[in-house]
Amino acid sequence: MSFLEKLMLSKQIKFEDGQTEILKQRVIFVPSDFLGEYTFEILREPELVKLIYFTLKQGVNNFGEQIMRTYGSTITDYSKLLRDLSDLAGWGKTTYESLNIEQGSATLIIENSPVSSYLKGRVNLPCDHISRGVIAGIASIALKKDLDVLEIECIATGNKACKMVLDSKDKLKSNFPRFYKMQFGSE
Repeated sequence: MSFLEKLMLSKQIKFEDGQTEILKQRVIFVPSDFLGEYTFEILREPELVKLIYFTLKQGVNNFGEQIMRTYGSTITDYSKLLRDLSDLAGWGKTTYESLNIEQGSATLIIENSPVSSYLKGRVNLPCDHISRGVIAGIASIALKKDLDVLEIECIATGNKACKMVLDSKDKLKSNFPRFYKMQFGSE
């Protein structure tokens, strides 16, 4: 049974009065080209990149906490549920290259990212700051640690998939200084 069928059977997806809800959260459908163009425009201003990233990281708190409390009794359940939601919403196929729950670190591979795929050949730096912010926020809630994400490989720059590294800001800065500076500035 598909994830969508499970949502429908458990009445966790609703379409009524001009609203769509999944897992008691209102969602909207947006063409991926819109997000691609939006991202392309914010890339012109490094401060906007940081603003978008941190706004999304903070903004997923309510959603992530509600999902964790209601549906994800364990970190593993929560992680699977969020990957299923990501797949359903069209954000690409997400898998773990590595995961260390105790340390709060992971390397995620995202195939078919809509933003990065849209910007392929148009940018020369990793660009999926929307996914970075959402992943950082959701992981911070689940692991009860302040975690951040760097994109170190990107479809837009010619890679087969996007590679996101999740860890503490200090470890990211130490292990990936070039990417850290590009995506967080000199902080």
